[in-house]
Amino acid sequence: MRHRQEILDAASALLEERGPEGLTMDEVAKRSEFAVGSIYRHFKSKDELVAAVIEDHLGPFFAQIQELSTAEGTFEELFDRFLAAYAKTVHDTRPVWRALLLLRNDGGNELHAVIPALESMIGYFDALEALIERGQADGVLIEEDPWILVGAIHGMLESFIKRSIFGLEVDFDAAIRVVRHAVLRGFRAGETS
Repeated sequence: MRHRQEILDAASALLEERGPEGLTMDEVAKRSEFAVGSIYRHFKSKDELVAAVIEDHLGPFFAQIQELSTAEGTFEELFDRFLAAYAKTVHDTRPVWRALLLLRNDGGNELHAVIPALESMIGYFDALEALIERGQADGVLIEEDPWILVGAIHGMLESFIKRSIFGLEVDFDAAIRVVRHAVLRGFRAGETS
């Protein structure tokens, strides 16, 4: 188990330095000081290794968001906790988000290979939907299809992530304030267009 984590740490460092295209099993072996064969004993391919790195970094965040969907508190309190967790995770794991976005935008075999690692992301969307439904049930949010609101929220957040991970300056505090304002004011129940 310790060797596996050392391999994941080496792969994560390489992702940060070189992106997914610069990560090779040979380089991971050099960085981790394990033989290439040892790397392949833990991970059958580069794609499987990248998937494991993504899960290692983002899995705890997805689990935290799932816990929020059933936590005590008002919608506003829980949404603030969601936004804080999102901002912290993006800040702490930029290289992993960058790798994920590059693989997703590439749309080739590499993305297909990391799909199993992204199953926990489905739980993230389900949890965000449950949080939205809670806001609707409490009379805080408009009664629209929750998935439309999930898409709008995720789209706003992802636009800030993309700027950040590709080297553009992002004031995450301001970005979170804007998303919070857009959701709590723009999606407020009783508002008409």
